[in-house]
Amino acid sequence: MPKSSDFKHDVFLSYFSKGTSNSFVDHLYRALVNKGINTFIKENGEIRSCIEEIENSRMLIGVLCENYGFSTSCLDELAKITQYIDNKKSNVAAIFYKVEPSNIRNQKLSYEVAMDEHEKR
Repeated sequence: MPKSSDFKHDVFLSYFSKGTSNSFVDHLYRALVNKGINTFIKENGEIRSCIEEIENSRMLIGVLCENYGFSTSCLDELAKITQYIDNKKSNVAAIFYKVEPSNIRNQKLSYEVAMDEHEKR
């Protein structure tokens, strides 16, 4: 496990602003910062993928919502985050915001539609 000085951020938050209540993510972000936890979050409306920020974070949190699968940059981030589950470089956590984990795992409902759209591109 890398030393804490090897990281730029304590926490990286991955979320899709068009599906997650901004107040939920804002409250989570403020709670972490108020506890002195250096937390990276994309600027509101920013679309770019933040792979470098993921690589420089001690803990990775994905806030998965109904529309998360529609965002290419979020899926890129999630793919990068899942690499850390196996290599244990960073701790990984998922928050399922108003979505059933089984719908994501089995690509049902909005996740089925999102994956179909990505395949058409």
